Amino acid sequence: MGSTFRDLYRLAKVASESLSEFRERTGEVLGIRFPTSYLLQADAYALTHEFQGICGGLIVVQNPPFRCLQSIPNESKWDVFKRLGDLADCAEVNGVWIAPEAKSAFVSNAFWRQMIDVLLASNKCRFLFTVDHSNQHMLGHVSFLQPVVLYSGATTQLDGMDHVANEVIFLIQRDSVEDGVKFLDRFENGQRLASDLEAVQRISKRRKTEEILAAYDQATQ
Repeated sequence: MGSTFRDLYRLAKVASESLSEFRERTGEVLGIRFPTSYLLQADAYALTHEFQGICGGLIVVQNPPFRCLQSIPNESKWDVFKRLGDLADCAEVNGVWIAPEAKSAFVSNAFWRQMIDVLLASNKCRFLFTVDHSNQHMLGHVSFLQPVVLYSGATTQLDGMDHVANEVIFLIQRDSVEDGVKFLDRFENGQRLASDLEAVQRISKRRKTEEILAAYDQATQ
């Protein structure tokens, strides 16, 4: 039996002694060098390949305060906190990236399938995702998890950022993440449904992302 993508690209928690390397590699790709204090309160995960080294990563914070909510401008913050309510059942997913030289459908599938496993291993019911507005590739992937936009626009410049970013902050329900597992498993096993192919076409054409952001813009006007 041949190797699966999870045999070749493994997502694993970063040991404390390797956080500095992870921080620098994340900074090279995202342009954000997350403070060490932030990484120490989080679980950092690196996607690695035997020959390519670290080629992707993400940061999961299980308990507030959440960096993404701190980045929302004051004039919009109250509305977001009101919509979220109690944050005890939330986790933050931040610093999501795949190295440009490693991007392919194969690597993306490996990364997202294992990232979903990480999220479902937690006891959280809701997940906060932050994606830079210019990263259409990542926005497309997030869109298949049926996100709700909490905020879209310029964010406050926080430690580790060298400029003000234009970001989208999503809320994703656990049920949608579980559906994402089924979606990716069908693709891996060659059991695609017509609705799956339609979803991929929407993502590839960015229509789903545009619809989600348009609905947010209309609601906040």
